[in-house]
Amino acid sequence: MLEYITARKYKHTKGLVRLWNSEFHSLYPIKKALFCKVILNDENINLDASFVALYDNEPVGFIFIKTWRSESGLANEAETAYISLLFVKKEMRNMGIGSDMLKLVIAELKKYYNIKTLVVGNEMNKVFSGIPSELSNNAAIFFVNKGFKQKEAVVDMIRVVRNDNIELVDTKGLTTQIATEEEKDEILKLCVNNGWSREAYLVNQYFEHGGSGRCICIGMKDGKIVAFARFNDRNQIPFNNSRLINDKHLGSINFVKVDKKYLNCGYEEIINRVTKNYLIQRNCKQIIILATKDVQFYKKLGYNAYKYYLQFELAL
Repeated sequence: MLEYITARKYKHTKGLVRLWNSEFHSLYPIKKALFCKVILNDENINLDASFVALYDNEPVGFIFIKTWRSESGLANEAETAYISLLFVKKEMRNMGIGSDMLKLVIAELKKYYNIKTLVVGNEMNKVFSGIPSELSNNAAIFFVNKGFKQKEAVVDMIRVVRNDNIELVDTKGLTTQIATEEEKDEILKLCVNNGWSREAYLVNQYFEHGGSGRCICIGMKDGKIVAFARFNDRNQIPFNNSRLINDKHLGSINFVKVDKKYLNCGYEEIINRVTKNYLIQRNCKQIIILATKDVQFYKKLGYNAYKYYLQFELAL
């Protein structure tokens, strides 16, 4: 018998991990600890609006939803919910299970939450940046048929580097350095002044979870921080191509932000180049730019498109 229960009531995490890996163990593998970290233990995962499909008490599908639940006050996304992960067992597809779970989600969001938009991709602390290109055909048809509007795709870009790729960067008077914990408040103030609520949230999360500043590059002008980049010298994106997922020499640049007063000074390119140098110095051999729309800009910096993601949005 087919039934649906909330993710809060389903206690068998191993069953969900096993279900996912039954199809994606070679392309997007996941372990229980990582699944708990990026899904079940994320403060914004709404377990009451997320559902598991059971057939004869065995999981055959699930949908996990994020709604804004953080009390940090650094971001305001109270009217938006995100489909963080949606999966139906291959043998059980085309039976309406995905549609049923989506209906349950929408009903729950309308009944108990002030949600006006449901989005696929683009959430903070994301599992995926959207629907990966190799999975996009059937998924795109599904979401479009449900009334979702397709948004502009985002792209992960990659560059292979060597120690001799370290370059002298003309910083045009911008002082660049690795951040420290003492710079946290100034970085957050810069975010707030520019309306970067997402970046403020992510920077705050980084420091609250023990970050020392070593994965933030700052640019200073006249003694004030006017630009920064958030990066990782170990790939920390949970679902990526299996060829890269365990690569200890993989680095990523998550985002680069420049104060609106200095947008035409070339500081974005400078911070990117300086951050790339830091990653090379930390023995990274490949660097990924995460979920960008600025493809031409990064091509100019030597990166090539690596993976495309489709994003969708539904007005409730």
